[in-house]
Amino acid sequence: MASAVQAPLENLVLTDPEPSVRVLHSQLRVLVLVNGQPISSYDASDKGAMHIAAVSLAEAGVAKAQVIAQAFGITPVHLSRMRGSYKKEGARGIVAGRTGPKGSWKMTPEVISRIRELHALGWKNSRIAGEVGVSRMSVSRVLVAPATEQELLPITDSKDEATTNPPECSLRDEQAAEPPLDTVESAGKVATDFAGALDSAQREILDREETSDSAAASDEPVLPETLPTEPHRIHGAGAMLLHPFLHSLGLVPSFEAAGAHLGPFRLFDLNGTLGVLAMGFGLGIRNVEGLKLAQRLDLGLAACLPWAPEVRTLRRKLDDLAESTDPVLLTRELARSLMRLEPVWESVYFVDGHFVDYSGELPVPKGWDPRRQRPARGRTDTYVHDIKGRPLFFVSSEVNEGLTQAMPRIVEEILNIAGENADIHVFFDRGGFSQDLFARLTEQNVGFTTYVKGTPAQYVEPGDQVFQKTWYAFEGRRRYFHLAEGELTLGHYTYRLIVLRDKGRLIPIVTNDWKEPAAKLVLILKMRWRQENSFKDLVENYWVDGLVEYGGQLEPDGTMGPNPQRAELKIELARLRRERLELEAQLGRQVLGGAEGSSHPELPNTAIAEQRLRDLAAREQSLTEALECTPARLPRNEIDPEAVRALLRTRKRTLVKGIKHAVHNAEHYLARLFLKHLGDPDEYRAIFRSLLRQPGDLHYDQVTRRVRVCLVPPDTPRVARALEALLEELNGMNPKTLDGRWCMRYELACVAGS
Repeated sequence: MASAVQAPLENLVLTDPEPSVRVLHSQLRVLVLVNGQPISSYDASDKGAMHIAAVSLAEAGVAKAQVIAQAFGITPVHLSRMRGSYKKEGARGIVAGRTGPKGSWKMTPEVISRIRELHALGWKNSRIAGEVGVSRMSVSRVLVAPATEQELLPITDSKDEATTNPPECSLRDEQAAEPPLDTVESAGKVATDFAGALDSAQREILDREETSDSAAASDEPVLPETLPTEPHRIHGAGAMLLHPFLHSLGLVPSFEAAGAHLGPFRLFDLNGTLGVLAMGFGLGIRNVEGLKLAQRLDLGLAACLPWAPEVRTLRRKLDDLAESTDPVLLTRELARSLMRLEPVWESVYFVDGHFVDYSGELPVPKGWDPRRQRPARGRTDTYVHDIKGRPLFFVSSEVNEGLTQAMPRIVEEILNIAGENADIHVFFDRGGFSQDLFARLTEQNVGFTTYVKGTPAQYVEPGDQVFQKTWYAFEGRRRYFHLAEGELTLGHYTYRLIVLRDKGRLIPIVTNDWKEPAAKLVLILKMRWRQENSFKDLVENYWVDGLVEYGGQLEPDGTMGPNPQRAELKIELARLRRERLELEAQLGRQVLGGAEGSSHPELPNTAIAEQRLRDLAAREQSLTEALECTPARLPRNEIDPEAVRALLRTRKRTLVKGIKHAVHNAEHYLARLFLKHLGDPDEYRAIFRSLLRQPGDLHYDQVTRRVRVCLVPPDTPRVARALEALLEELNGMNPKTLDGRWCMRYELACVAGS
């Protein structure tokens, strides 16, 4: 390890109430300053020294952990993990050591040179691996990495020859040979030399610097040697149809705008990771763990990679993305991209909750499960769709909120995405029927339409309604309804009441929109079935209800529960009432002279019985008043101080669902294009989904940076003709891969005898 300069922290005088930690970088050295005083200096390539410096400042409490992490260009979570490793294993736990097996290296300079020589002769990677005795993946990694000057020099054992042609020494080697600096005064000399070596542009204090690993060539194209130079047959080549839409959607830029940041990587950067996940979900793999059963070569080539990463690699990268990505900002960016590609029709939004049950061991709060029609443990996701059935975004509630509680947050998010001055109209079911919610939406100038909650007889009298047959044309078809209109006053506002008569039933609908035709509002409200179909599609084909990450955070359970005191009062009140009624009956029988046969003991006289009745009535009145003053529900942690609840983790789940929604929307968009050529509105979605798994040949042309996708035509002639027309339409759109590095062209293979 190169030398690291460490100044004694107890000699450091901090005069600034908020100490500033600054890390100056040059090509060779790094200098750490606290309030302008040099504290540490180390080799720019020495990650272990950087870890020691960051952990030392954090353990000494020089500044906040977030300030230190920002100065060193790492995340606060990463710094916290390093501090935990330091407490367990000492400095050895935070020094970046060699990973993997600890035996001798097989990839010696001689082996690397031999691999490059055989590759230059045209040998395949598998043949080279057998020749030199290493794995094919090791051969590919050598060919991906550029040759260093050390590898380009001739290998010799002669000292004279090595002295005659010495490798070019760097300032880093000279500085590594210098004795370590142990005092602040010596560090001051290093700071002077360091400042003189910086350019004028580098002399500014860098508050945050990207680490060298993450600044690797994330935007560099995959090297030509890693992809096949000849056409390669893969299963599921039809998933390549999703690339143009995902590129136009800006899946990768949306993640980057949300702060997505991956750790060190050799090949699988952000583009590759998102590409593999998107292609896997497009091929029907329902979760990340299901990628274990996929062909890594086929899945990788579909994502424009030489092979797909292992599942454990994807898990690690998802952890890195979950730490760095803001899930709210990500869903917002993806929704904005969807609206830019295809605006929402007349700013109409459908809002509905979707319950996801939980069957683990954690004490997760209960919510209402509409499928089982009973309370169950789980969480509720509130979705927003447009009239075409596209899921625009969703919001997960930590506690199971009803639609009336979640609606204000949903409306705020819609206005944030569409614009504060946007004229929006939300449609939802009768679960959102609330006088307070209606008033709030009206005050925000937000249109709403929903069903009236309760029985129609509360709001509608059939004899007073005059129904008229009216229609509204939508998507080239007239829809007829029998409607009557009126008014409905709730609180301080009067709303428009529309009554639909359908097969003898009366369905009241309330809205604050007085301008649009009644038939149009009724038609749009009935189009909610598209949102329900989208839920079924997302659950059955993309498994959005699946468990993505385990565990949760325990906290005191502040949810409302039944008050046991009230139940005790009710029991006591019922007992007193029974006793009073029995005593009144006994007294009546005594007065009438029919005390024989009574189970109640005979009273001495009527005066005593009447006094006892008055006492019972007084106690009953007292309990009734106490019952009225006792709240029916209390926070559970007030009832039981040990009551806790678990809040399930949502960050990684939101990222995975965001990718699944993007793939779902890509499939939805392409299927609608396919419908124009197929002409079968009943089966076009199922047929197109099967085409995503169609085999085909991929040909990557390294010179023109184009990839040619040649799909095997389906056996059904009409489906083959529709697919061919769809491919021609896509070729006219100048399609590109998800990362934008390759231009694409789609073709249908010629089948013998066709």
